[in-house]
Amino acid sequence: MMGYERVDKVEIPGEFGVRGGIIDLFPLNHHEPLRIEFFGDEVDSIRGFDIETQKSIYKLDKVEILPAREGLWTNEEFKLAKEKIKTLLQIQAERLLKQKNTSGINESASFLQNRFAELLEKVENRMVFPGIDRFLPLIRSDLVPFWEYLTEGLVILDEPVRGREYLRALEEENARSIGGFLERGLILPQEIDLYLTLSDLQSSLAQNSILQISSLGKTLKGIEPDRNIVFPLRPAPDFILLRKSLINLQIL
Repeated sequence: MMGYERVDKVEIPGEFGVRGGIIDLFPLNHHEPLRIEFFGDEVDSIRGFDIETQKSIYKLDKVEILPAREGLWTNEEFKLAKEKIKTLLQIQAERLLKQKNTSGINESASFLQNRFAELLEKVENRMVFPGIDRFLPLIRSDLVPFWEYLTEGLVILDEPVRGREYLRALEEENARSIGGFLERGLILPQEIDLYLTLSDLQSSLAQNSILQISSLGKTLKGIEPDRNIVFPLRPAPDFILLRKSLINLQIL
């Protein structure tokens, strides 16, 4: 249900509960949980209620409920992807076993299969748990960067060249971590598709960014600006140093 976790008693955002014709729901965009009462298939009332007393505190005519997670999929999409995931698990387990004939590798392959069996069962039972979005690239094939939805938005890059160098170092660090996760049987290789590579990120931004701000006067590779606007700027004064100088003068 839109990424919400079903519980017996709703207490925190992202939870919902069902009691007969009543749904208790705590949307992420509300300060209090909501109680939605149905009369047949029609909504009879929508009320905010207090978590401690469970008493209604106000009534609403309508309500907007946002998803509790960024990554969502339908039951049909999960069922179609389940067999593919099992195949990917088998391939990765065999790949681990071929690396070295040691107990550590055997344990990694076994852990990978057992752990994913547990997680797949939770997903199938519509349970929400930390890290559930790791299944997103395994189930959905239509993932795009968020700025692809900003068709009329202005994408501004602040110091893109410096940002690129930072992301390059971060990508190298992540590659080492991911290599360890794969060897220990913690993830599948396809889960990495949840993240953009630096090359993909740069290529995508090159097509969508309109305004770039750079003190170095440089742009991302593949972007040729239509025009450059130079602003005469100078560094802000060091007020801490100025304060220390004033204190020294007062002492003298």
